[in-house]
Amino acid sequence: LSPQLRQVFQITNLLGVVQICETEEEALRAFSEHARPAGEKTVEPKVKILCVDDSNDVLACLRVLLQREGYEVHTTSNLFDATTLSKAVRPGLVIVGPKVQSPSHEPLTAVFTRVDPKVQLLQLDSGFSTAEAGQAGADLVARVRSLLVAAR
Repeated sequence: LSPQLRQVFQITNLLGVVQICETEEEALRAFSEHARPAGEKTVEPKVKILCVDDSNDVLACLRVLLQREGYEVHTTSNLFDATTLSKAVRPGLVIVGPKVQSPSHEPLTAVFTRVDPKVQLLQLDSGFSTAEAGQAGADLVARVRSLLVAAR
């Protein structure tokens, strides 16, 4: 943050309203650790799942299917945004479409475990989007449950 901008924040009393972070990592950490407003009830946190696929139709299907099962679902269609989202929301599971690849051809497990060593990765096979919807959904939910139970 430039000295001029910092001075503007001080003059306008915005330093008490906003939090200034020097790095993206610091901002993501502050976001994920922010305090709850006074009086907000603590509820059991939902398991967070991040879905990455080049098809918006597949992402929409995954979102509906997994939210119906009670998961908190985040979606994106590219790997760069997925790693940023992963830092911010710390998913317990990342579901990756069959065409998603690292630009450096690094294994996707390495990409996501570098952000969080405990994260589980589930790679969809190429037949997922062409399979009968009901069966594909049921199979996916079973695989998701199995991975999350094994991770506990």
